[in-house]
Amino acid sequence: MRTINFILSAAAVLFLMSCEEDPTSANFSNGLRSIKLYNLNSNSVSKIEDVNNVVYDCVFKDSSNFVYATFYHAVGELVARNLYSHYGGSNYFEGGPIYDIKLYPEITTIFLTASDGIYSVNEYDQLVSNLTKNYGASFAGPVFISSMNSLTYGNTLILETNDGVIISQNLESAIIDTLLIVRGKMVIPIFSTADGTHLIYTETDFSSNDVAIKSLNLFDLQDIKTLTSSIPISRLGKNRSVNDKIVFTSKGTVYVLELNTGNILNVATSGQFADISNDGQKVVFTTGSEMYLINSDGTNQKKLISKSAENKYVFLPSFSSNDEQIVLVESDYYYGYYSQ
Repeated sequence: MRTINFILSAAAVLFLMSCEEDPTSANFSNGLRSIKLYNLNSNSVSKIEDVNNVVYDCVFKDSSNFVYATFYHAVGELVARNLYSHYGGSNYFEGGPIYDIKLYPEITTIFLTASDGIYSVNEYDQLVSNLTKNYGASFAGPVFISSMNSLTYGNTLILETNDGVIISQNLESAIIDTLLIVRGKMVIPIFSTADGTHLIYTETDFSSNDVAIKSLNLFDLQDIKTLTSSIPISRLGKNRSVNDKIVFTSKGTVYVLELNTGNILNVATSGQFADISNDGQKVVFTTGSEMYLINSDGTNQKKLISKSAENKYVFLPSFSSNDEQIVLVESDYYYGYYSQ
C-alpha cells in the first residue's frame, strides 16, 4: 500500500453547500459503517468491508473496479479495491474531504475533486497528479470526454472577473481550452452525453442560489440549452444512463431528467439519495432506514431493504455497470446528508 499526502484548502464547500452532517457521526467505533452489495437477481445482501470513518462517496462498476472515499480528522482517504484478487490501494489527502469521484475502467483512471484542484489517479494507485495545480483556482466536476481524450472541469468563480469557466484539458498533450465563460455564476460539468457530443453542466447563480442544468454542444460552443431551472437541485445522482437520463433529488422528491428532450418526471415523493440504472429503466433511492427500487417512469415501486427495526440507516446507493447489483453504505448512525 502506497501513501501519498497532499495539502488541501476550502473548495470542499462545493460538496457541502446542499448537505449537513449529523453530529452523531462523532462515534467512529469499528463496524459502525459497512459497504454492502445488494444482488438484484437473488435479492440478497453481502458485505464488502467495514469502514471506520465517514463515507463521502462510493462507486462500484464491477468486482474489479470499486472505489470509495472516507473522511476523518481533516484527512480524506481514497480507497480502490479489486474484489476478486483483494488487491487494493489507498491515497490520503490532508486538510479536507475528497469527493465527486469519477471512475473510468477503460483508461484505468480515477478522477476526483479536492480542495486545491482536480486529481487523476492512474492505474488506481500508481500515479497521482494534480491536473490543475498551475492555474490558481478551485476546480470541480471532472468529466472525461472519450471522443476527445480530454477532461473537462469547472471552477467556482475567478475572483478577478467573477466569471465561471469550464475548461477542457487534453490528457495526452495537456493543452488547455476554454469551453465556456459565464459572468457571475458557478458552472460545473456533471456528465457527457452517450455519444460524446454534449456536455451537461450545472449553472449556479449565487445572487439567487438558483441552479440550472444546461447542455453545451461540444462541436458548436454557441449551442447551449437549458434543460431545467425551475426545480431546486439538492443532490445529483452518480450515473448517466445509456439513453441519456439522469436522476436528481429536490427537497426530498426524486426526479428523472431526459437530457435529449428536457422532460422531467417526478418518480418518487420521498427520497434522499438516488441513482439511475445504466439502461435507464430503474431508479434506486433511500429514505433513511429503507432502500427502494422503482421504474424510471414512476411505476412499480418496491422496497429492497428495511433497517428500521435494527436502528440502522442506508445511503449512497448506486448501480453496478451491468445493473445487477447495487452498492450502498449501511450505518448505525444517520450521518448522511439532509436535503434542503
